[in-house]
Amino acid sequence: MYYFDDSLDTFRSTSQISDRLTKTRLLSRVYSYTEWIKILGPDGNDNETKVLCEFAKKHYVRGYILDTLSPDMVGPTVRFTRPVRISTPINDSVAKNIVPCTKQLKLCECNPKLIIGISMYTLSGAMKDQTIYNFEELNDVVDFYEIKTNQLNTICNPNLYNGLTPITKTDTKDPNYLYSMEEVASHLIETKICRTKIIYDIDIYPINIKSKTYSSYSQVCKGKFKNSSWCVQTSKDFYNKGKFAHDQKSGINVVILDLDDINNDCECNTTFNGFKNIIAGFTAMVVNMHQVQSLTFNHITIQLNN
Repeated sequence: MYYFDDSLDTFRSTSQISDRLTKTRLLSRVYSYTEWIKILGPDGNDNETKVLCEFAKKHYVRGYILDTLSPDMVGPTVRFTRPVRISTPINDSVAKNIVPCTKQLKLCECNPKLIIGISMYTLSGAMKDQTIYNFEELNDVVDFYEIKTNQLNTICNPNLYNGLTPITKTDTKDPNYLYSMEEVASHLIETKICRTKIIYDIDIYPINIKSKTYSSYSQVCKGKFKNSSWCVQTSKDFYNKGKFAHDQKSGINVVILDLDDINNDCECNTTFNGFKNIIAGFTAMVVNMHQVQSLTFNHITIQLNN
């Protein structure tokens, strides 16, 4: 199965953000973990990579994100750090055989070469397990790691935090404990992942506890919400998350951009206020509405490489 990460854009440094954009269309290659076990062999999968290569040439795809390389793990919350149950046994052949598969993709005669990323869920046990992610070998063949920090907690509680992913680390023994971006970063430091290839997901949509679908900031700004049942991140939250990624010397991937205030229903000085505040934090820009409004980004991903 494929799905588009629509119009991802990468930047080699923050200085490029204001003067040069590199348009990048990336596709996610999604299998279940058990399907990866079946299709990958010691030599990768030549037929699979040839199909992906030809598809990329035909449809001007710049790269692929390889997803679901870890088994399903079930716990109190999807990405909790406390003890979890592995619903699918770990098969170390996936970690071994994804390396030759990635090398085969890199041989695709595209101009420029294909960009290859790996999407990672944030269970600490999975990130630290070399039989799931063999970073010593992966670091040499992949271009980035997408760390899925957009929904670190499955329950929105406005009394604890106005979103699903706080930044600040809390004590795991606290009854109000929430998994955070700082805690994810602390787990990654304990691995051999190449830290300059890390991209953090940042969600840009409000959460309505009573809804089973995604909500938008346009709905919030039109008054169709209640403080007791919505988690709504502020401009300051978005700025701080961009700054967090900047301070980590990492990249960012803004998740579901079109759920931002695209029509300026919030009556700010600019459309896409949330996104532009993330950019301001990521570029270490002082928050000034004139400066923020002058930015004209319409795309999704930024990669910082020093």
